[in-house]
Formats: sequence, C-alpha cells, structure tokens
Amino acid sequence: MPHPLTALGLLAGLTLLSPAALAALDFQPCADRSDFAELADSQCARVSMPADHAQAGGEQIELFLRRFPAPGRARGTVWLVAGGPGESGAMFYPLRRQLAQAFPGYDLIIPDHRGTGFSTRLCPTEEAVQSPGGAALEGAEWASCYGSLAQAPARLQQFSLAQAADDLAALLARDASSGPRYLYAVSYGTQLSLRMLASHRPRLDGLMLDSLVPRQDDAAHDLSMRSHDVDRAGWQWLADCAADPACGQAAGPKLGERYRAWLASQDAAASDSLRLQLGNLLDGPEPGRDLIRSLNGLLQGDPTALQTAQTEQAARLAPFLAYPQSPPALPLTQLISASENDLQPTRSADEVRRSEAELGFLSPLPRILARHRGNSYARSELALALPLQLPPTLLLHGSHDPKTSYAGAASHLQLLRTRGPVSLHRVLGGSHFLLWHASACSIPALRDFLANPHAVRAQRADSECRQP
Repeated sequence: MPHPLTALGLLAGLTLLSPAALAALDFQPCADRSDFAELADSQCARVSMPADHAQAGGEQIELFLRRFPAPGRARGTVWLVAGGPGESGAMFYPLRRQLAQAFPGYDLIIPDHRGTGFSTRLCPTEEAVQSPGGAALEGAEWASCYGSLAQAPARLQQFSLAQAADDLAALLARDASSGPRYLYAVSYGTQLSLRMLASHRPRLDGLMLDSLVPRQDDAAHDLSMRSHDVDRAGWQWLADCAADPACGQAAGPKLGERYRAWLASQDAAASDSLRLQLGNLLDGPEPGRDLIRSLNGLLQGDPTALQTAQTEQAARLAPFLAYPQSPPALPLTQLISASENDLQPTRSADEVRRSEAELGFLSPLPRILARHRGNSYARSELALALPLQLPPTLLLHGSHDPKTSYAGAASHLQLLRTRGPVSLHRVLGGSHFLLWHASACSIPALRDFLANPHAVRAQRADSECRQP
C-alpha cells in the first residue's frame, strides 16, 4: 500500500493553470471531414500547450481535438480519453454508432494525447503523416527517432504521463460549453484521468472508467506480468466451456488437459508461437468463440479455424487503422510503459521467458519490454496518489479482461471508493474495452449513469450483465 500524501503534499501537487490555458476552445469544420463518412459532421481545434507545464512561458507544443456535435441542442458534453499509451483519439471514430447510443444528445470531444495522432509527436520528422512510413516509423526512421531521443532527456520528460495529465486538466478548463460535463476513459485513459484528478479539481459531473488499470504499485498486474493476466483469461474461457453443456460437447472432453499435453509435445519455438497467437485472440469481440474453435481445430490437426479467427479479427480491426493518425505512436508507448508501468525493469528476456514457461497463453509485451528498455523518465511523485476527490463514477469491467485484469481493477476500486462514490458494472464474460467488445452490456449501463449519476452517491448496488 502506498503511503497517503499529507495535506501539504497534496497542496504542493496542485498545478496552477496559466491564463493562456483558460482561453476557450475554438472548433472549426475539420479539413478531413469529406475523407470519411463518419467524420462528415466533425469540428476540429488545435491548441497550443506548454511543452513543460512548469514552464508555461517556454517551449510550446500543439494538441489536436475533434468534436462531434450532438444533433440539435446538446444536453451536455462527454470528453473521450483514449487508451494506449500511444493510441490517438482516432480509436473512437469507427464507433460513432455505439457512441451515439451510449451518449445520446451529448457533444463528444476527443483529444489526441501529446505524442499521438495529429498532436505534436516525440519524433516530429519521423512520425509525420507525410514521412515514408506515415505516422508509423519505417526503416531508417527507427534509428533516427530513437537515436535523437536518447540525446534529449528533457524532451522525454515533456512527454510524460504527468504532462499529459496537466494537458487534460487545461483542456477541460478551456471547455466553455454549458450543461453537464462527463469524462469517459478507456484502459490507459483511466490511468491518465485518475492522475489528472490527483492534482486538479476540474468541473466534472461524472466519470466513466472502462477497463480500469491496476494501481501503479500492483506488482501482480503490471506490464511485466501481462502474460499471466492473459493466461488467466484463457483458462477462464476453457473453464466456462467445460461448464456449458453445448460448448463442452462441441469442444470434446478435457480440452484444457489435451491442450497442455499437446503443448508439452511441441518444441519451444512452436509452443511460443502458438501461445502468443492464442493469447492474441483473447483481445477481440468474441474471444471465447475464437479461442475454443481455434484450439479444438489445432488439437485435431486442423489449423484452419485459427487462421479463420485471425482473418476475422484483422477485419474487425481494419476500421480502426483507416485514418492517417491511426498507427500507434510506438515511441510514446515504449516511453510511458517503461517509465510508469514496468515494475520489474531489470528482468532480462530470458528471465521473462522462464517465468512464462508453464503458461498456456502469452502476451508479447513482457518480452518486448525486456528487450527494448531504453528511453525513460523519472515518474512524478503523484504516481501513487489517489484522486483528490472523485465525482460520481461508474466503473465498467469485464470478468475475462486479458489486459487490465479484473483482480487488479477490483483492488484498485476499493482504494478509489475512499475518494468518492464509485459503482461497478461487471460484465461476465467481458473482455477489454467494453464499449466496443460488449456494447449490449455497456451501453445501457452508460445511459443509466448519465440519466442519474447521483444514484451512485446513494450507494446504488453494483450491477452485473452477462455478455451474450
């Protein structure tokens, strides 16, 4: 358990916004509104922001925001904070239908985190949309980008989670819209939002956290342990199948035991490849179906089901990769991940591999972190601070989340409840990013929350929904 901050420490952590940060946002019709049907009504803004919020008069960066105005008169505003780190606000663009259903009548504002999308990048030349690889790094751009960053520790600190949290507070302060204001955040976005609330008191009528990250001192669920979280989710799906007569009959008896025996018969390279492929299937809209069918086919000597599942998964992801700012900002991903969420920074790739030897399902992330530990910054003293005060808050979390495990979220939830009213909506069989992966369960919960966020203050009972 982290030591709570003293009152003096909390006051010291409060960040004062400069007068420039309070200028109202100026949205204009977007230049790319004719490029994609879902962007036709969008409005865009570019906002100057201090590269270092402690030096408001120094170097500036630029943040990009997109707004989708509500039809007619807006009931209020919902700010959408993307996951990652490294994802831009473009991750929400293909979800216009779900967003309209979840937040009917609300203006939607989506910022691009510094270092992502159309906001200022860590490597502006190499990550430019007009560069050879577009927003993604390609060829010699990798060495050029990372080489320049290795010589610029001050720039690394400018792109920290703490600076991004100050960005979010400053943007909210510039929002002059009337009516209720809410914030909806996904995955890493929940970490960013909670960090912002540890040092700022923005006007928020409610907070919605989809797939809550574990606490930053939770060594059982940090990024170095991601494969263990993926593995738990995989075996949960196999146990669910065994308990369901129809699934159990289709998959055959003792599927899990047969899988372990099959893995033991493979060489290390083949085993690693398969465990990574199956682990990847768990991060999709229909993880249980994809996993059971793929595994059953493999055990019968037929890889077709796995190939089909991978093809279908790629097709489901394709709309999220269609925009110029879609490619994840990998330099930022590596920087924040290594600096904030890897609690075993000295582990080698071989040590990671040995710790994963008995797992049935893997994530590539722990090994990537171990092999590519380079750029990092000293994280803020507020890294373990709880929010100063939470508004009415709804937590949406899946029981089978392979990325932000339910166990880690549940532990974090208990601490958050010391800072304000929080209601949990648990999706049984739910995976990660529930607005997308479990819209039938998440959208009604979000609508109910917006209709009466103060029901949380009345200690409304937690709720559950089973993913169809």
